[in-house]
Amino acid sequence: MAYDIIIFDPEQVPTDDTGFRAWRDELFTREPGEPSPKISSLHDAALEVFPEDGSDERGVQPTKYFADHDHLEITFDDADAQVGSQWVQDYAAQNGLGVFDVDTTGKRTLPDPESQPPMPL
Repeated sequence: MAYDIIIFDPEQVPTDDTGFRAWRDELFTREPGEPSPKISSLHDAALEVFPEDGSDERGVQPTKYFADHDHLEITFDDADAQVGSQWVQDYAAQNGLGVFDVDTTGKRTLPDPESQPPMPL
């Protein structure tokens, strides 16, 4: 079993319900692009915590990633699902990213503008 989650850049993804559904529906039919700086930073940070290469003695599959210009898809093995989901939620909240919980709730979480660090001048 695996747990899938999508982290997206709300500056590049529609956040209204209709626009988000349309974006979500076309995710797997479009050509991927170069990840935005926010998505690249997330991908790099996630790889440090949840490596993509190899598996351990228990036969647990490694975490899998797919980066596109406006989002990062992460597939965690069940053994990493809970800690991985929490890590993603924390990272997204601290870095102004949205989260779409594909597998469990189907819930979309947008960043809270009140909790975001100030923008550099």
